[in-house]
Amino acid sequence: MSNDNHIDLAIKEFMEKPLPPESRSEVMKLLHSKGSVALNEVTRLLGWKGSYGITNHLIAQKLDITEGKLKYLLHRDYLSTKAKERRMAESNAKRIAFVTHISNKLNFSISLPENWRVITDTHEWSRLAQEYLEHFLESKPGENPMRFSRYSRLSDDGHIRPLTDFEERLVAKEEYRERKANAEQHARLEKMATGLFQAKLPDHNDEAFVEVTRMQLDSPLTALDLYELDKYLPEEVSWGNRPKKGMVVDGLSGVAYYHMMSYDHSPQDEPVFFNVYLADDLDGWILSCQCRYGDYNFKTFNRYKPIFRRIISSFKRLHIMHTVETKT
Repeated sequence: MSNDNHIDLAIKEFMEKPLPPESRSEVMKLLHSKGSVALNEVTRLLGWKGSYGITNHLIAQKLDITEGKLKYLLHRDYLSTKAKERRMAESNAKRIAFVTHISNKLNFSISLPENWRVITDTHEWSRLAQEYLEHFLESKPGENPMRFSRYSRLSDDGHIRPLTDFEERLVAKEEYRERKANAEQHARLEKMATGLFQAKLPDHNDEAFVEVTRMQLDSPLTALDLYELDKYLPEEVSWGNRPKKGMVVDGLSGVAYYHMMSYDHSPQDEPVFFNVYLADDLDGWILSCQCRYGDYNFKTFNRYKPIFRRIISSFKRLHIMHTVETKT
């Protein structure tokens, strides 16, 4: 008998064998009290005799509960810990003193924690983006430069890389057709950039960082269109959510996107991004916050997320503020 047949037979016997009420009651008590720690004991009480582990789906069917409820019982302690950490992070974020910074060059204001430092506020971005585009167009047919992106402008020693340091991003190499199309999209996005604002938490291992890019769009685009131009290829992203609509910033409906780049080593030093895309006719903005992945399960990022939300929600376009003041 093949191995697959042995598994099928074990599952058939498991599902057909009645579960006594007292056994079910004991299993439920174990799940409530010990969660995933008691999983081996749970499968034994349920009568599983297969040589392989049993799926959550089969356990839930045997207990006559939903798979969602089973997952909750198995991971309740973990979920409870995560919820406590989230509430603590939100509480701590509310206690942080914020200071409003005004960029007269890019015509917006934004509030940052008082110990953060503004490091870039410039229109130079438009010239540098043009250099990137020209280099891209001059590439050989079988070559194209690596995309210039927000991953990550922090150098290995934690300092911001010089704005003119394009060498590693402009290295031409063989790429698949999808990469070329992706680079063309990004080149279009960078060509529309008209200014850059950057700030960071100085001299800290978490490498918390915020960047605001302003764009003069070449045609009316939506926030989702901006995300599509800026997104990475699937193989370049180790983790990311689907872009979420519904986040309103300065009266504009934004698209929020969390992601982490693929890595060849431990993720601890990799940045995790929280990006929000905004568009209003020909006016476009990308608000990007980042910090290190840190210890485990995005713990550092989850600690900063409420701070990033406060930063992003504080964003205001100056001409909108002026209009409101004039009317009153």
